[in-house]
Amino acid sequence: MRYIILLVILVFSLGNTVKSYSQTCIVAVKTPRRIVVGADSRVLIDIEDPVTHKLTTVKDSTCKIIQVSNYNLAFAGNYSDSAKDISRSILAEGNYSFDSAISVISESFVQQVERKLLRVKRNHEKLYNDIGRRNIKNDGSFASIIIFGVESDSLYLGVSRFNLDLSNSIKLTFKTYTGTIITAGHVEEINMLLEQQSTWQNGVESGIANLIEIASNEHPNEVGGPIDILSVSRDSTIWIKRKDACQ
Repeated sequence: MRYIILLVILVFSLGNTVKSYSQTCIVAVKTPRRIVVGADSRVLIDIEDPVTHKLTTVKDSTCKIIQVSNYNLAFAGNYSDSAKDISRSILAEGNYSFDSAISVISESFVQQVERKLLRVKRNHEKLYNDIGRRNIKNDGSFASIIIFGVESDSLYLGVSRFNLDLSNSIKLTFKTYTGTIITAGHVEEINMLLEQQSTWQNGVESGIANLIEIASNEHPNEVGGPIDILSVSRDSTIWIKRKDACQ
């Protein structure tokens, strides 16, 4: 039995991660005094067998909210692992305004993911044809990158939403905007609740957690796991909830 377990671990360690996607639920709220962002943990990963090239989809847990210097980011959708790596690399290189940071990150994400999708098209036709329907449900977005924090004593909450067009060629585009309430992922069931006063009667953190729980109940295979919640004000950054793996 011990050798079987070791063999399974070896096979997966030798496999190649073709694509990961977070059919997630993220809720971000900006009030006059702070920004509070919550996210679930569920991620799905396509792993390629190095011998047969067969793809296996496995569930895992990940940290969807990260901190890089004075920037805070949250990720939803396809290739969120690539988005994290790009964000860390770019933000470590220089001091960007929040508008510039999300723009540079988004442009780099488009370039890298279009190259990855071209490789998937060459080597995994079935997966390539399946990518379109795996878009997350928030406005049909292929992916979303949320950035938030404090800039010149002002609170900033913005998002880039990416849309994929495979009709003629691989074309990934994005739009960036700011707001006071931003959601990403499986949010069709909760969008109608965002403006209801009863949603926030027990506080912003409680409201965000409840909304993510609703999404998890509706989409248990794609939204789930521990909920992380980060609060950012002009004076402090506090993790309200944070799973041990993200410490």
